[in-house]
Amino acid sequence: MKRCFFILCAVLTLLLACCAAACADVPAQVMTYFSEHQLGDASVMGTAELTGHGKDDCLFVVIRTKKDVNILYCFKYSGSEGWKHSFHNQGAVPQGRNDLSIYISSDMHDWANGRTYKGPLLVVNSYGAEDGQLKLFTAYQLNSGKWKLKRIWSYTNYESMELNEGSITYFTKLESGTVKGTAHGTYQRDVRYVSLSAIPKNLSAAQKGLTSAPTLPVSAELNAQEIQFTGGKKYNVYTAPDKTSIRGGNGKAAVSTNGWIQVFGREGDWILVQYSIDRDRYRFGYISAKSLPKKASVPDLHFNAVRATLVTGTMVTDDPLYSRLAFTSEPAGMTVTWLATMGDWAYIQGARYRGFVPVSALSTAKTAAPAASHGTNFYTFRGDNGLDYDLFVVYKLHYDAVRRVYAVTGCFERIVFPAGGEEEEEPYGENANGGAMYTFTLAPDFIASMVRDISDGIETYMPVTDLYKWWIDAYLGGDAPEGEMTFMADLPEADWDFADVDFWFFTTKIELNENNQIRYMEYSYVPWG
Repeated sequence: MKRCFFILCAVLTLLLACCAAACADVPAQVMTYFSEHQLGDASVMGTAELTGHGKDDCLFVVIRTKKDVNILYCFKYSGSEGWKHSFHNQGAVPQGRNDLSIYISSDMHDWANGRTYKGPLLVVNSYGAEDGQLKLFTAYQLNSGKWKLKRIWSYTNYESMELNEGSITYFTKLESGTVKGTAHGTYQRDVRYVSLSAIPKNLSAAQKGLTSAPTLPVSAELNAQEIQFTGGKKYNVYTAPDKTSIRGGNGKAAVSTNGWIQVFGREGDWILVQYSIDRDRYRFGYISAKSLPKKASVPDLHFNAVRATLVTGTMVTDDPLYSRLAFTSEPAGMTVTWLATMGDWAYIQGARYRGFVPVSALSTAKTAAPAASHGTNFYTFRGDNGLDYDLFVVYKLHYDAVRRVYAVTGCFERIVFPAGGEEEEEPYGENANGGAMYTFTLAPDFIASMVRDISDGIETYMPVTDLYKWWIDAYLGGDAPEGEMTFMADLPEADWDFADVDFWFFTTKIELNENNQIRYMEYSYVPWG
């Protein structure tokens, strides 16, 4: 065995000798807890008590059950109630029949990389059952009330590594501080949830498996929050909130709680999530809401669902941001439900699935014959009441990360003149189908005639291909909003009179091509002006 092994053993022996808590007796109240939870016949492998740190004071106990499962328990002391169970996690300690030791150190000098780690540190060691020699060293560092995995030394199948938020640094050898490489990504370090078996054991595994939650496209209608799930678990993933829906991964799609998980909302007993399979493959899908931590607060999913038609045959994916691999396909003419948009992708519901298709593949209104020339064949919408509505009021621009508008959402309107009213009464707009919203994508050759200036009641117009830039120049004085544009249509109607928004409504007439895309749009007026 190399000389460094004996140096490390000597250092660890010294630390162990300085930590009398490792040999402390287990309080009777804690042993009663084990008995009440059918663990009275478990073996206590070691204890470590932290004192003098206020609310962070605690007692750690490692037990081994009759089935040789090693579990780390944490107890907090309450003056009135005594020792109370705080958490337990078998994933935080090595498994198997090797001997274990546990202690708390005030700090630790790392002889390999020359660094000193401030404590307190919770150290859990694994020793060979036959030779008694160190096999695995793990250290958790207390920081802001949480114990986070910080260091791993191993004489087995782990490389020497230092663990930090969002990265793991691997060293060339156990006894060396020379960095082999650093992998970046999100993983679980908290002792309450960590699973040692899920930590990438070497640099190549980390470079392949560690990922970070992506930034969603600008104007995405799906909003995510990251939630820390209990580590070491897996949950089945379905494309829709239904166990009979299509399941990716050849029917085996599952999410591990050891990495990041974005949660978009709850629908009944399900939550919509996004997670990574590896660095090149992510997935959207639904898992059971029972998987959520007890204190997690997740909003309900709200979709502004509309019926839509696929104008082209297309593949459906559950990974629109990375691989775009398909799990099913649909032919042109198929009717689906358009639930939401995310960048230039539409989130749709079909038969036994939900997934993403390009926005350009969808249409939400009746197909009109292509216009012979701009301005000669404006589209007229036939309402459920049998009346025709010839104006399209734009409520929202859908744009991507480079501010390219790829679709618009709005309602159809007609101008109504009061019958027999007072002379001073103005005509008003009547919306089709109760103000139902429809979304149109813009054709590749899209062009519009939009107002350039209104001065002394005289309007001048200009050709426009960039609706985002036109709106900024025409109505915001050329100053783009900070961050994402705020749309009035995103706010409750009760807030419309008070909200400070960048985007109000404007009315147009539109021409459609054979794919039901807007090829030409002509400014008509501002409903509120």
